[in-house]
Amino acid sequence: MRIALHSGEVRRIVGRVIFASSWPELARLTQEHPGSPAIVDPFFASYDGPFPTGHGGESADWSAVPLICYSRADPVRHGALRSAGVSFTARLRPGIDDDFAAIDAAVLRSVDQDRPRRLLERLRRHADPRVRTIFANALSLSFEPLTVASLADHLGSSTRALQRRCAALGMPSPKAFTSLARIFTVERLAEWSGQPSGPVARALGFSDRANYRRLARQTMGIPPSVFRQRGGTAYVEQVIMRRLAGIRPAEFQGVAIRPPTPTRF
Repeated sequence: MRIALHSGEVRRIVGRVIFASSWPELARLTQEHPGSPAIVDPFFASYDGPFPTGHGGESADWSAVPLICYSRADPVRHGALRSAGVSFTARLRPGIDDDFAAIDAAVLRSVDQDRPRRLLERLRRHADPRVRTIFANALSLSFEPLTVASLADHLGSSTRALQRRCAALGMPSPKAFTSLARIFTVERLAEWSGQPSGPVARALGFSDRANYRRLARQTMGIPPSVFRQRGGTAYVEQVIMRRLAGIRPAEFQGVAIRPPTPTRF
């Protein structure tokens, strides 16, 4: 894991890796580093049922932790975990889909999962369900170069049909959906990690910082340095809600911005 997470650009986001020697220690680390993903084998040295039972103490809230399952397929045990209410943000199978790129992708997709969930929940309350569906799919694809064609394909649509759908809904073009999703993902990961947006953009597939700045300026009307002064990720969320749901910025007053945490595990 150390080699994988320090072999590419992703190291600029996740920082150093901490190994937990027990479930209680992992529970403590999750409280100290909110939003940090944890890669776990839920069945390792565990013969007394799913790991939430008796692991981490009564105060451990595993539902709030971005857990990445790293274990061999075991339908019975995985079924028991689902019955216990345990969910994973990603799954990796040893020797099958655990190459460096897959580990990087799983970790990036799992970082600070609460932030995009809150944004999608706001869209669910205020936007057309079809708009939320389009943007949710764009967000899920925003960790790598994203085109309108790939978004349309993910939605089971053609590019032209997706363009007509956005126009019929009175929404921005599909290109705006992909651009807003990419900018939101770059900025929230930069904010969470305490890193400049340039290195984070590189980790997410932008060829250089200039390309990200260009996309941000074209989409937001201002460069990243300016909307960071206006609230960073919270400001990007305001723009998304205004363009996709018609919500005024005043409704975002009091939004808390979580300070970056320096250590990841």
